[in-house]
Amino acid sequence: MPTPTNPDVKVREVPERIAAAATYAGYDSQELHAQHLADLLAALAAVGLTPDGPAMAARFDAPRTPGPQRRNEAVQPIVAPGDVPL
Repeated sequence: MPTPTNPDVKVREVPERIAAAATYAGYDSQELHAQHLADLLAALAAVGLTPDGPAMAARFDAPRTPGPQRRNEAVQPIVAPGDVPL
């Protein structure tokens, strides 16, 4: 694992898991994330996939990136379908 040069940055190892993600653009907010997460959960239910644990927000851009160019994701771990090994 890389060693951060900034003492405020912490790196930790997490176990493998399967997750579904909904990608969206713009300045992220709790409301926007909640909207995309709700859509993702509905899509998962529609195809019979089960959430497994709390959802996460992923934000990929620097603070100065213009809103329309920002890339965000609502990420929901799921129970691995029977034909997908971890």
